[in-house]
Amino acid sequence: RRKKGLPERFILNLGTVEPRKNVVRLIEAYALLLESATDEMGDVYLVIAGGTGWLADPIYARVRELGLHDRVRFVGYVPEEEKRLWYNAATCFCYPSLYEGFGLPPLEAMSCGTPVLTSNISSLPEVAGEGGVVIDKTEPVEAANTILKLLREAGQYEALSKQARRRATAF
Repeated sequence: RRKKGLPERFILNLGTVEPRKNVVRLIEAYALLLESATDEMGDVYLVIAGGTGWLADPIYARVRELGLHDRVRFVGYVPEEEKRLWYNAATCFCYPSLYEGFGLPPLEAMSCGTPVLTSNISSLPEVAGEGGVVIDKTEPVEAANTILKLLREAGQYEALSKQARRRATAF
């Protein structure tokens, strides 16, 4: 965290910054999260890691429109050998993708014991199993409420972290 200038608590998204990854919905969910729980979320940031893909400009623009430029950090491409460090440093991993062939990033995060929130599409529910929380990919309110619950309830957080590691061993 210190080397990369990361906050103590942050929600991580790791993948190419493009519409298919549904990053705009995650940004909107984060904005709702801040609105509904300002005091509790004061120290929780959103870190979006990954190279810039196609049609990324509207994603960056949405952060500006919502006034979140000081709360959402785009950190660029993360080398393969560093990924586990990022997953371990994150408070939770959010991957609301609209389409995935398999969904390796959630599995990688779960193998580190990082609680995962992911979409209810393609292979992602099967990958997550009991090791993650599956949400409707189109509902930022549901995502915000789920993240807030996860961050508020230490018991659920710890249980999900253990289940994530167990689930990842199946792969």
